[in-house]
Amino acid sequence: MLLNRPNRRPLSGVPLRGLDHLNMLARNVTDNKEFFAENLGFKLSEHVVFGDNTEGGAWMRLQTRSHDVAFTKDATGQGGRLHHVAFSYGNTQHLEDACDVLTDHGLELEAGPARHAISQAQFVYVFEPGGNRIELVDVAGYDVTDPSWEPVTWAQDDLDRAIIWYGAPLPKEFDTYGTPHSGPTNYRTPNRYIATEAALLLGSGHVDAASPAAR
Repeated sequence: MLLNRPNRRPLSGVPLRGLDHLNMLARNVTDNKEFFAENLGFKLSEHVVFGDNTEGGAWMRLQTRSHDVAFTKDATGQGGRLHHVAFSYGNTQHLEDACDVLTDHGLELEAGPARHAISQAQFVYVFEPGGNRIELVDVAGYDVTDPSWEPVTWAQDDLDRAIIWYGAPLPKEFDTYGTPHSGPTNYRTPNRYIATEAALLLGSGHVDAASPAAR
């Protein structure tokens, strides 16, 4: 609790409006993009194209908002993992309140507040207690109402600007951490979750404080 602001109004939750989008880590972005387009009717809004002409990311929509699903190239080569699930929290005015609530409850903020150039959404990334990454976005970015809309292409040289229009750079594990996750991580929330699971599986409530899982 913010001790030096005792007159702050009570906050009991984030005013979510609904599910905004899913972002999934893929071994091959193009294969997934084409499947969703040809079999499910999705349309491409924006994508990242690397120097070798492979796609590093694709943001796709069903109707008019910028995207309902996104595929990001899995930097670990695994694929088939969740990068994040995003919820819309209403409007920009709520962002500071949302961050207050999350911090009050001891949740780990990964990145933000900041703004993407892709989708134009203002965001904050946070981990829920099970280790999954959650994105909270303000009002939807842009709507695609022009039937002649052509997908926006971001080159590899523009990638940093495309992901972070303004705000602090993303942490190194942003491109590699997804769920399910295997291997070490510097994030606090997954380590705490792994420690709890290990204690349950091993039948012991004790975890060595010197181990990475206890950090």
